Amino acid sequence: MRRLGFVVLFLAACSAPDADDPEVPPLLDEDGRLLPLACPGAPGCRSADGALRVGVGVRKITPEVETWSDDDGDGAWDEGEAFDDLDGDGEFDPVWLAGFGRGRAATGVHDDLWARAMVFARGDLKIGVVALDLIGYFNDDVIAVREGAREAGLGLDYVLVASTHQHEGPDAMGPWGETPFETGRDEVYLARVVEEAVAALEVANEGLVEATLTVATATDTRHLIHDSREPEVVDPTATALLARDTSGAAIASLVVWGNHPEALDDVNTLVTSDYPHYVREGLEAAFDAPSVFFAGTLGGLMNPLHIQGCPDADGNRTCPAGTYELAEYIGEELSSRVIAALEAAAPSDDRTLAVRRERVQLTFGNFAFLAGYAAGLFDRRIFDVEDRPVTRAQADDVRVEDALAGALHIQSEVGVVTLGPLELLTVPGELYPELWLTPDDGGSFIVVNADVDYPDAPPEPPLSSLMETPRVRALVNQGNDALGYILPKVQYDFDEPFAYGRRQYGEVNSIGPDIAPTLAAGVERLYAR
Repeated sequence: MRRLGFVVLFLAACSAPDADDPEVPPLLDEDGRLLPLACPGAPGCRSADGALRVGVGVRKITPEVETWSDDDGDGAWDEGEAFDDLDGDGEFDPVWLAGFGRGRAATGVHDDLWARAMVFARGDLKIGVVALDLIGYFNDDVIAVREGAREAGLGLDYVLVASTHQHEGPDAMGPWGETPFETGRDEVYLARVVEEAVAALEVANEGLVEATLTVATATDTRHLIHDSREPEVVDPTATALLARDTSGAAIASLVVWGNHPEALDDVNTLVTSDYPHYVREGLEAAFDAPSVFFAGTLGGLMNPLHIQGCPDADGNRTCPAGTYELAEYIGEELSSRVIAALEAAAPSDDRTLAVRRERVQLTFGNFAFLAGYAAGLFDRRIFDVEDRPVTRAQADDVRVEDALAGALHIQSEVGVVTLGPLELLTVPGELYPELWLTPDDGGSFIVVNADVDYPDAPPEPPLSSLMETPRVRALVNQGNDALGYILPKVQYDFDEPFAYGRRQYGEVNSIGPDIAPTLAAGVERLYAR
């Protein structure tokens, strides 16, 4: 019998009730459960009338990197090798880069990482959005940012926090430490991320001015995306928003696009935000205002590693994966198309501001995720089958078999934010495009194969088809959580026989086969609400 005896638990079991703030809707109940939200209409956000105001704030979250001499050239610090002791503690403190293999220590900084925030306000309603240059950001950390904003008195009714999912920054989740049994999370650094995210929101809040919004889409980005999983389904659409003040000057731009920020591959050891750095540089040069980047559909697996980067006259790639030239090429190609789309679009008269949030309960269908929690690689709130918070002692008595069968679950969320002519849906991971896109015939891109693990599972409806809105629709991946790949249950293919002759990458980094139907049901509740 295996037990979770050494589970490191879990922030919420002892979490205090949500602060009593009449200016904003409550966030958590007395047991640390996320409360649903619908604004305008809820206490603290009764109305959303009058002028729309927008502000932007940007703060650095670049980690301090201690370099070393690496006398033997093995790429790792060894006892006796000189190092730059930045914090003066006499110990070498590596920054473990997240993504790809574990134990990849940073050797320097190529470009800064950022917390980039926008605040949208109208009437009693105020919404903040924050993009972090991190591989992922758990829901408990998101809640810490929200609570920090409350303590700062920003009056935000809702805060969306999403990671760009870049693979060349510090491990904010835990699995990429030096060994499989050591976390890569640096809690001191992550506390700083919370502080800087709140500070970015504070700057944006202080800078609110009356604004108009322009929304546009660029669909000609297919050449920048490679789908490494069968069946091949790609979402090539980049969605962009530009906020301008009453004089016509740009306040900020926002871009949502789905493609793994991993152009630097696993050979790079410098901290960088990857191609989003160049996307933002292009937009900022064009509009002379800060730019915010969010990840769109990432699952499937959307990546830039095998594209024809920097093609010559014959169409041959000249900048392969693992080079900054490839990251720059992607960023410049994407930003030029987004800029052209925005410049061709007209400002909208739509000033609608609204938000809804729905809590979802997710069980552990993947032993690796459960083992990571048990090993203390990362923490989060956990609940029992009756949705009660679980203490450390209670977790010690849970058999792994029972946990995998649904005895324990975590909470996450889906949300929808309406920003004038744009409607953003958030999902807590990397969604496969076939779960988002709706074919012209109104059917589904989901492929059913008899050799998968759940061949009789009903295909989930495309999430875009559930969004009852005439507005431009976009999907933010890694929204308010990071739970790995979200793939259709009927395409889940972990056990032999394999639908495409081999086990494909995806299931190993998914919380389990039930995440897609659970999230689809949550989105349906969002719109029912």
